[in-house]
Amino acid sequence: MEGVQDGEHMASETISRMKQIVQSSLIDSFSTLESCKEDYRVNAGVTLIHHLQQKQLASENDVPCPEITYSLKKLIRGLATSNPSKRAGYFSVLVEMLKLFSCITLKNVLDILENEMKLSRNTSKKEITEVYQCQTLVQGALIHSDFIFKESESAQTDLLSKLLAVNENKNILFPHACSFLVDYIQKIDAENFQKLLWPLLKPELSKSCEEYSLDHLHLLLVSKAQFPEVINKKFLAQAFGSKDIINKDSVNQISKILLKMPININHPVYEVACHYVCRLNCVVVFWESFVKECEQHPNEQKEEVLLNFLEFLLQEMSDRKQIPELLVHKFMEIVIKIFQMKKSKVKLAQKANKTFAKMSNLLTSSEVPDEVRISFIRRILFYPGNLMFDKLAGTRIVLELSSRMKAEAIEKVAKAFRDVISAHKPKVKKEGETCSWSKQERIYAAQLYTRFLCLPIMEENIKWKLKQLKFLISFGLIASPSREPGDFASTAVSMQVRNCLFRALDQKVSKDTQLVKLLTSVVYHLNDILFVQENPLKLRQPLSDSSIAAWHKMMVVVKEIENTHETQVMVKRSDKRMFLILFLHMGLQLFQNAPLAEEALQELHVCYEKTNSTNLKSEDKKQTNKNSEDNEPYWVEVIVDLLLSLLSHSSHLLRNIVVVIFPYLCSHLTPAAVNQILQVLNPYAGPLSNTDTEGDDSEDEIYKNSSDEESGGEEEEEDDDDDDDDDLDDLGNAPVDTHLKMAVHNALKKAGGGCSGSDEESIDMDQMTKEERNGLDAALSEAFKLLKHNRADQKRSSKKQSKDDETLMHFRVRVVDLLELYLVNQPVLVVVLDIIIPLFELLEFCIKDSHQKPLENRIRHCLKKLSEVKQFSNIDGVSQRFVAAIFRRLLQKGERAAAVYQNMGGPLVQCSMFLAKTSRYVEQEDGDSKHSPILAEFKEALTTFFQQRDSLLPLDVFKSVLSMTWKGSWKLTEEILSYAFNTDIRPFRRHQALQLLVVFFSNCKLITEASQKNLKTLKVMEEKLSENTVHIFETVLKVKKSDSSLEVKEIFIRELLRVLFAVWQAHNKCEKEKTVSAMDWNAVRAVVSRYWKEKSFATDTKIALKKLANVLQISLSKKNVIAEKRKANGELLRLNEDAESNKSDVKENGDFPNNLEGRDEERSSSDTGDRGYESGNDEKDDIEETIKKRKRPKTNSLKGKAILKKYAKEARLTAMSEGLRKKFSFADFDISSYKETEDEKETELNKKKKRPKLNNENYQHNDSSELPKKIKVKRKNTGHTFPKHKKHKVSN
Repeated sequence: MEGVQDGEHMASETISRMKQIVQSSLIDSFSTLESCKEDYRVNAGVTLIHHLQQKQLASENDVPCPEITYSLKKLIRGLATSNPSKRAGYFSVLVEMLKLFSCITLKNVLDILENEMKLSRNTSKKEITEVYQCQTLVQGALIHSDFIFKESESAQTDLLSKLLAVNENKNILFPHACSFLVDYIQKIDAENFQKLLWPLLKPELSKSCEEYSLDHLHLLLVSKAQFPEVINKKFLAQAFGSKDIINKDSVNQISKILLKMPININHPVYEVACHYVCRLNCVVVFWESFVKECEQHPNEQKEEVLLNFLEFLLQEMSDRKQIPELLVHKFMEIVIKIFQMKKSKVKLAQKANKTFAKMSNLLTSSEVPDEVRISFIRRILFYPGNLMFDKLAGTRIVLELSSRMKAEAIEKVAKAFRDVISAHKPKVKKEGETCSWSKQERIYAAQLYTRFLCLPIMEENIKWKLKQLKFLISFGLIASPSREPGDFASTAVSMQVRNCLFRALDQKVSKDTQLVKLLTSVVYHLNDILFVQENPLKLRQPLSDSSIAAWHKMMVVVKEIENTHETQVMVKRSDKRMFLILFLHMGLQLFQNAPLAEEALQELHVCYEKTNSTNLKSEDKKQTNKNSEDNEPYWVEVIVDLLLSLLSHSSHLLRNIVVVIFPYLCSHLTPAAVNQILQVLNPYAGPLSNTDTEGDDSEDEIYKNSSDEESGGEEEEEDDDDDDDDDLDDLGNAPVDTHLKMAVHNALKKAGGGCSGSDEESIDMDQMTKEERNGLDAALSEAFKLLKHNRADQKRSSKKQSKDDETLMHFRVRVVDLLELYLVNQPVLVVVLDIIIPLFELLEFCIKDSHQKPLENRIRHCLKKLSEVKQFSNIDGVSQRFVAAIFRRLLQKGERAAAVYQNMGGPLVQCSMFLAKTSRYVEQEDGDSKHSPILAEFKEALTTFFQQRDSLLPLDVFKSVLSMTWKGSWKLTEEILSYAFNTDIRPFRRHQALQLLVVFFSNCKLITEASQKNLKTLKVMEEKLSENTVHIFETVLKVKKSDSSLEVKEIFIRELLRVLFAVWQAHNKCEKEKTVSAMDWNAVRAVVSRYWKEKSFATDTKIALKKLANVLQISLSKKNVIAEKRKANGELLRLNEDAESNKSDVKENGDFPNNLEGRDEERSSSDTGDRGYESGNDEKDDIEETIKKRKRPKTNSLKGKAILKKYAKEARLTAMSEGLRKKFSFADFDISSYKETEDEKETELNKKKKRPKLNNENYQHNDSSELPKKIKVKRKNTGHTFPKHKKHKVSN
């Protein structure tokens, strides 16, 4: 009996503990419902509802279970809280409970509400508010869940009357009550509305407009929309004095109600009112009244409501033509004030931007006529708006709308800007009040005016453009003939208008003839008004005598070229057009930048005289040779130097001139001219070096910072060195700074007594006195301090790029763009080859400096363009030795760091493939295909790749070459085949050799076009491949697992199978009969079939083997699979027997034997061996997986042990609670029934789940003699020996 009492006590403890667990889970759900995160509240609500559903189903009663009753009380009490997150979570769960649980009645809810929310005399004001709040929310939950519609009409009326009574008790809760009433109105029909709600609602809605609130108006609008027969004209006439809620007579009253303080910005009445207004087509009238009411006592809340209301109107409006009419004077004043104070009104400014962007998007539709867009632009730029609206708001509305307009509309808007620039029309400040335009407004109007001239739709309208340019000339260049105020622009405005004139000349046209026509007209107009007419006009800034002379000389050349075109002798000469564009632009630059223009015109005259009346293309080569002898620069070199000078300026017009001119120049570029461009891109000895030029003042400032750039290159190299190295060691590893070099040179020069010797002359230290040596030490010390300063500067500026370096980088980006232009215009092959190495040097420099990323991207793009060039104007001067030399230098790692070299892998592969293609053209010219230098370089690179451990060459260099139709691929493949089966080569390189063979044999075009000699080579290679394949497979089949020295990696086998498949596929794709395979496919079939039967392998290998077996028609026999299946079944039987025997050897403390797990692991390792891959057959995989599933789970990790402890604890609790809830004795215990039950449970346990490992710390065991013998025998018969115990100690 003592054991029974212990069992009953344990069972009662378990039950109470389970109740505690349930209660704790409920409490956790309620606490999570109070979270401020909506996702957490939703998950907690779902968990709580699911738990309550299970409890209600378990009770099998129509009465709410205790858990539901408890939850209702908890939720209703929680609605009285002031925490909005908790209130929202409790309300949503209460609504769902009322929807889902039909056992809950209205009486249950009202009783709980009455009992929990009682008022007394001592109740504080805050508590009273909370009670009314709880009542309102509970009543709202009954409506929101449709629970109220299950009750009688009297109950509904009572509930609705209580909701309306909230306005009398606590008007602060009336908005919540109104929202629930609106929900009720939208769910009932007209009959129930008139019968149940309208008698209660009518007194509230019959109040005067002064007593109306947003909630009253909301109820009235919703009721009118739902039941217009009930809310008829008679009632509205009595309440509002009008036949409709919103019309011309009532707009002022409605506007006052909507803006009555206090304002709820997010109240739904605003959206409902907008819908009602748009339906009645009184948008403009109501909007004017609404804005007027908002402007009387403005504040931020009213302004936000105004913008929200406008956004709702834009959503509901069907007629987009009314959008400009919404921009009334008062509204624009409010918006402009918001933009002017946008730092303090950030939220309002963002909302205003969003609203105007929405209006702009609506007006860009094709359905909207241009007149509406023009009206909108006029309203935001002129009265009632502000000319600088886009600048204040930070938008581009004017330009976005103008891009959608036609040419006629553009001309109308441009005329309005002309009136502002010339001050022809005054500015309208208010109705009937005008003022003059400010200087900033006139400058801004000139900038917008220039933008309109450059719109794409006005590209072909040359006459209109010329007229506008003449207008800008008159106000930007010409001096005022009279001094009357307002007639002409002031000096400050004229300077900006002049800048706008030259910005307008920066035209993007599809045809150069249009540009020439426009520029010619402008130049002739200036020449007429300044020099030809009787009373020439004067310039605001008169030209110097040299500029005037340059202008006249330029006009002579322009007229000469024009006359040439008129006679149509040289119309097709694009070179004349190139010079004409340059002369016209440089002539106009005399009014903007006279020194630059005079120097440029002087150089242009010299170049034009040399090219005049000569055939440029035929004379290029002769002239180049002649100039090389005379040391005189060729005219193309002079033009290139001029273009680089223009490109270095910060003027977009000058840069655009270079872009327009350079394509004309591409056909005349010589290697010397291209070398000028490449010198700019040299990161160490570029045009910024002070030693390269001598006081060239015409250069831009970008060329004056040589030391910064070169020290930057030096410092990049120094990053790879250790910080502890000496300064002299760093000097030996990096390019020498120019300043440092000059300082050392001057120090040695002073030490040599001031003699002017060459740099190569040395100083004899033995002949120097002690004072001279001390002076030399001091001078060198000062010189080498520069290096230290450079390092310090680098550390300070490593995080941020200097302005000069950034300017230089952008300049080089533009120069790289010129190279791209050259590459797409049929370049010369020798020039293209000269470009490769400098670009790679610059790429290396950019990779080291993270600030040079834009330039790095442009270089990579340029190199890609270079590798894609297929057509050349000529290939003279290129030999295979030259191509091979470039390839050799390209692959050299040199002093580059490994990371830098690997980062250059992509361009390296592209250019290698380009050089291989180039060798084909050169080979045709040389006629010598036997001894190819480029092929020798590829062989040398291949040898380095396979034999040297420190080789960093990308594998794709050879893949790209083998994938193209290049004759050298045959020789390379022979070398690759020998490396693939050479055991002295490292294994991973042999795998890569097989990958290259796959690429070669996949190149069917190369094999099809092979000559007889190459076919013989192919036959020899296939014979070697066949022989080595059979040898490899036989070695794999013979070698034992214990002999690791002869082991062949499975990845090698997989790649070899892919090579065999590629060989078979190549011959079957070839259409010619001459490409007959020399492979011994019979021998291959035999060894592959044996490998399939005797070995196991990974999935990738299986796929490759099946593909090959499919094409070679190898039958994959399943006899070995059957044997494996039998073997596996025997193994499974043995594992089960061992498990049974191990269970009988369980120790007294309940643990499994320590050697059981060890035996399982040992057997597992002996079965799988070193295979490490899944089987080659699906049935065999299933068997092995079944064996693994039958094994007892191992608990090596702490997580697995914790999970098993949890399962063991739950199993013990379940076993304890079974049969212990009632009193029992061993006398009443039926052994036969127990036997049957235990057999069934044990069978089901073996089928469904694994037995969890029991831990000795969860049990305390005593001797087994205390249990009855029959029970002990029965447990032994079932094949399980359980621990014997009296009492369980459950661990927490």
